[in-house]
Amino acid sequence: MQDGRWVEISPSQFDHETKGLDWIKQLLPDAPPFRAWSNFEFRDSRGRWHEVDLLVLARDTLYLIELKYYSGTLRGNDHVWSRGGHRSEDSPLLLARRKAQYFSSLLKDRLAEKTGSKVPKGAIPYVQELVFLHHPGLVCELPASSAINLYGIDGNERTSRLPGIGERLLAPPTRQPVSEQKSLLIRDLMTAIGLAPRRQRELGSWVIDEHPLGDGEGWQDWPAFHHVDMERHARIRFYLPRPGATPAEEHERVRAVEHEYRLLARLRHDGLQVPVDVVKDKELGIGLVFTQSKGDVRLDLWLADHRAALSLEGQLELIAEVAEIVQYAHRHRVVHRTLNPRAIVVRERAGSPQPQVTDWDSAGVLPANAETGVTRLSAGPLSLMAGALSDQARLFAAPEGAKPADPARMDVFGLGALAFYLVAGGKALATERGELIDRLRRDRGLDLAADLPQVPSPLRQLVLDATHPSPADRIGTVAELLERIEEVRRELIGSESESDPLEAGPGDELGDGRFEFKRRLGSGSTAVGILVIDRKAGDAQRVLKVARDDEAAVRLRAEAQVLGKLNDPRIVQLASEESVGGRTVLVVQYAGSTTLAEELAAKGGRLSIDLLERWGTDLLRALVALERAGVMHRDLKPSNLGVFASSSRADAHLLMFDFSMAGVDPRNIEAGTPPYLDPFLGTGGRRQYDTAAERYGAAVVLFEMATGAAPLYGPDPQANPATVDDDVTVAPTMFESAVADGLTSFFAAALSREALARPDTAEDMLRAWQRVFTDLDAAPTAPTKTPVKVSATTPLAAAGLSARAVSALAAAQVTTVGELLALDSTRLNRLVAKEAKATRTEIRDRHRAWAKQFTTKGARAQRVSGAGQGLLGLDDAVSLLLAAVGKGRASTRREAAELLLGTRGALDAFASGAELAAALDKTAPRGHQLLKELQADWAENPAARNLLDDLIDMVQQVLRDSGGVAAISSLTAEIRGSLPEAPAAASDAAAPQLAERTAAGLLRVAFDRLTEHETAEGARRLTRRRHEGRLALVADDEMLLAGAEAAAKRADKLVDGSSGAAGGVVPAGTAARELRAAFADAFAAGAGPEARVPLPPDPRLIRLAAATSRHAAVSGRGELHARSLGPSEALRLALAGLAQTESLTPAEVRARVAARFPELDRLPGRPALDAHVERAGLGLEWDGTGYRYENAAPASETSLHTRAGTRTGPSPEAAAGTWAGTDGTAQQAILAASLRENGFLAIGVPVHRPGEHIAAAHALARAHDGQMLDVTGEIVSAMREFAAAQGLPWDLVRGADAAAEGSRDARGLRAVLDRVMPALRTRLEEQVFGDQNPSGGERPLILTEVSPLARYGYLDVLARLSDLSAPRRRPVWVVLPQLRGQRGALVDGKPIQLGSPGGQFVVWSAEPTRETESEKV
Repeated sequence: MQDGRWVEISPSQFDHETKGLDWIKQLLPDAPPFRAWSNFEFRDSRGRWHEVDLLVLARDTLYLIELKYYSGTLRGNDHVWSRGGHRSEDSPLLLARRKAQYFSSLLKDRLAEKTGSKVPKGAIPYVQELVFLHHPGLVCELPASSAINLYGIDGNERTSRLPGIGERLLAPPTRQPVSEQKSLLIRDLMTAIGLAPRRQRELGSWVIDEHPLGDGEGWQDWPAFHHVDMERHARIRFYLPRPGATPAEEHERVRAVEHEYRLLARLRHDGLQVPVDVVKDKELGIGLVFTQSKGDVRLDLWLADHRAALSLEGQLELIAEVAEIVQYAHRHRVVHRTLNPRAIVVRERAGSPQPQVTDWDSAGVLPANAETGVTRLSAGPLSLMAGALSDQARLFAAPEGAKPADPARMDVFGLGALAFYLVAGGKALATERGELIDRLRRDRGLDLAADLPQVPSPLRQLVLDATHPSPADRIGTVAELLERIEEVRRELIGSESESDPLEAGPGDELGDGRFEFKRRLGSGSTAVGILVIDRKAGDAQRVLKVARDDEAAVRLRAEAQVLGKLNDPRIVQLASEESVGGRTVLVVQYAGSTTLAEELAAKGGRLSIDLLERWGTDLLRALVALERAGVMHRDLKPSNLGVFASSSRADAHLLMFDFSMAGVDPRNIEAGTPPYLDPFLGTGGRRQYDTAAERYGAAVVLFEMATGAAPLYGPDPQANPATVDDDVTVAPTMFESAVADGLTSFFAAALSREALARPDTAEDMLRAWQRVFTDLDAAPTAPTKTPVKVSATTPLAAAGLSARAVSALAAAQVTTVGELLALDSTRLNRLVAKEAKATRTEIRDRHRAWAKQFTTKGARAQRVSGAGQGLLGLDDAVSLLLAAVGKGRASTRREAAELLLGTRGALDAFASGAELAAALDKTAPRGHQLLKELQADWAENPAARNLLDDLIDMVQQVLRDSGGVAAISSLTAEIRGSLPEAPAAASDAAAPQLAERTAAGLLRVAFDRLTEHETAEGARRLTRRRHEGRLALVADDEMLLAGAEAAAKRADKLVDGSSGAAGGVVPAGTAARELRAAFADAFAAGAGPEARVPLPPDPRLIRLAAATSRHAAVSGRGELHARSLGPSEALRLALAGLAQTESLTPAEVRARVAARFPELDRLPGRPALDAHVERAGLGLEWDGTGYRYENAAPASETSLHTRAGTRTGPSPEAAAGTWAGTDGTAQQAILAASLRENGFLAIGVPVHRPGEHIAAAHALARAHDGQMLDVTGEIVSAMREFAAAQGLPWDLVRGADAAAEGSRDARGLRAVLDRVMPALRTRLEEQVFGDQNPSGGERPLILTEVSPLARYGYLDVLARLSDLSAPRRRPVWVVLPQLRGQRGALVDGKPIQLGSPGGQFVVWSAEPTRETESEKV
């Protein structure tokens, strides 16, 4: 192609990219309609900038092409790509797909502007994304469905396993051909768009010279570096102006970003990515700068590279660290609300993963006291910029929606979902939101047993409790979740006699047995707080502040010197300074389980008068003690004030802690936390931190306690107080009326911008504070007799309660007699537990008296919920549509709407017009007419119209995500997932069916509206397919329907037993392979053999086929199975691999089976369940309390993860050919499945005499024509060859194996291994994954003597072979000797990472081998 048709917007910066572009340029003809544009940027209709390597106009399509010069072997899936020696990354196809969609919309917008009319269908060629992998050495091993739209170099197909790019770009048209006239139109539109050359941007101190990192609704992330310190890297999140926004709205957006910066910048924690700068750019908008190391990796990508090496202990530690970060944010009254793997980045420090939590755009503040049932949020998000959730965030978001009663529990759900994700090895919770909601509703949480049958019960229950769909039944706080995590860790991992305190876990002994580890309280840059039992202090609870390193230890010792000067009951006491596990530790008094920050968050506003007096006095007495000792805290704030009660009957008081900043140089006047840091330091001659600043910080805390807000100076809440002339805004209306005058005077002085106008000392401040409350108690009191006439709406103050009692209840949003009576006694007691005794007594007495006076039924009905509007729910959507139809003369239409939406009758949601008419006792033509009239009613109502159009948009989005075709059941589930349901009692068995019917009705009427759109447009947007008279499938192409139906038929054949599926269960890998073939064949039969097959992603294809089939269903782990699968077989499969020390209740047995096979009928309870358990052949027996194994084996034999066992010699007890507790039938099925599926198996061989495991390997090889490979022998041979080539004496190399770790000889041996192991790894992978291998077909490769892989840290070799998604071309069996104390899939005490331990580990015995052999013959 010549330059006339090839337009280079800017030259490439890279030689390899230039060569790739030249390759395509030489391929393209210099003839109509072909054109190309290279290396440009465009700005989409939402203001986001995108870089494009190449855009090619071909015969019928515009191709947006991403060029990648990748070498090596490419593996992964639809979302993540992995290459040896490189970090995993997002699939470039996903980014290219988004760019293609944005660019298509932009072209249509420009054409509409040009013509002044709506763009007709087909006016703009379809914009298709492609990725061109143009390195000649690339080998693609992605699954077929993940490699669609990937192309390589023409003529290199055998090496790359990819079609050549020319095959696609030069293909004959399959859509409407592009004429030269349309080609010229595209050329003109490209000019109108204003393509920009790639360029570097400078914004303040930051430089951007790379492409964007990602984008979402309303934002875009860019990488940057500091223009002076170029090694300082950052991520800048730009917030985009809303299209059509007015100048006033744009100004408000900028102010909101600046406000968010100030709010988030006050959070100080190593695990929080908070903004460090604000930048503005004319094109990109306003952005927040986040410091981000080049080494930071998102959790999902990090896990893709490290899951093989991540033990259960590591998984629990990682989720606990994330939870500690979130807990810190909660203590500062900030909740995240959208925790997901993309919101967590991992930074490697000293060889350990350190998580950080990012993406706080949707953060919010904690709500009013949840005990009252009030659901008020202060003002929604902190940020006005937060947009729609990303696809992954939606799959981790709590089911209650964006504005729940208690957003803190949304974070608990997010943490539970992250725990599931980590333990399951990165497995997605669901493929779409509707599927997630179904799973939560069905299993009452995320059940790990569906994916990991062998999951230990404590871990399974933890995740279930953290992800319960009902917030009220979910773990209540992050602190409680952390306690549960530590309980699980202690139960599964145990404790050790002595350990590094930073590596210790629950139950561990520290300090030579003096301390018992209870739980971690939190961490900072200097120290980690650990709650312990101090046996030296009579088993009292203490806190260990443990220094992270030597530099931190110096700061801790300085803090100890400060604490040693203080002796006051309102300041934590230093017990001692110790050295524990080689680390400097301060032993200090425990300040309580909550902080003032958490209490303020729970109240959602100001404190009651009682608490305000008591806790304010505590704070000021502590301040008096500090002044007397000559100490300044420097960081007074609610999160540094613990709420502590010495006993359950004692009043709670404040305890001041964390003196880590007390030694900061007074000349540093910027150290501290706004808004508690005196903003007037540095003005009026105040050049260093002083006691006036210390008292100012205390005054701000008091003001927040009294008002629920920070003090304000001037009309602009975002202005720096030092930059305005106004003094603090204080008015009586801000406070409780009973103490308003006194507090107004107090704060006007304490918060004055002029330091001289403030109280001179902390004692003066304390006296002024106490005077406010003594004046209150000295005032005349109201009569105490209960008025004769009170109603539910009578205000409590008018009903005779004292000011202190009214205040206590008002803080909990209870202001009337009816609201008080709506509380039961338990909840009332919890509400007033911290109030003064006299106030508690008064409230309880009045509650009892009024409860006797009249029934509370009416009062409860009049209770004001205070809830915000929240999301439109299922019932709300139905009510909206019914209200739009009306009554009276429209009664028949309303009845028709009720039938369609499922609120009356039993009509199918997708019934025909004739069936609708019959249900109404009307003629068939009237039924069709009613459908038209209903659509006309809804079209006239803006809210109804928008609802139906939103549902249509949702359907089209699901279709795009599903490859263009979807089952009606999937669309119905997505509606249920998008529109929250009203809570239903657990005993309400009909609720799920009713909700399903409601969602189906909404989908039906949305499709009817879509039909109206299609009629007006004169073209069908979607193709429908009915089965047995009911809508079953929709697609945007007829051929996709043919493919889906063919896949459904193949699914039926796979599960009917003829395919050899064990027990009618087909592994996900096999199902995907078979269904892809059926889908592709059917599509090609209709579209032609040259047509490109748009395969849906594998998980969606499996669900699509099952939903459309007659006999197939999908298991919880994505397998296909027969709907007729027997209960005993389902039970056997669901409990396979379970640790034999487990004891299961009947409820847990039933729940585990239901989670694995959700579409089967639920198992019966006892005693009928006993017969099914016995027939399953698992060796489980009912012992009166639970089902236990008849011969319980050590937990490590079959458990999910194990601790490293101690190697011992052979057991003196002889054991015959089978291992206690094993099941020959189960072994036979696992071996047969491995042979059939080219699976990976770890085969444990009980060893009582030397060589027994080798004999077993030979027996397996003879029985199955296997090829044995001695791994130790291979390594030794390779090392010998290397030593000879390098001139190294072999005896020297061999002797280094016994050298001390870290010695010169040990390092030399490691260097030799590092040179030979890559070649061995490559040979192994070629034998397993290569097209050509010496096995002669699918002979199993039997690996023996694999100990060196564990000893020298190369177990990832086996992890690669065992990966469930790996494209193995033969079975791989690893023979492992089973010694006493070391049982299970262990190599020298280290676990092999198995994707499915229950299906990838089996204990060898002669019997299964003979059975399988005879079956094979």
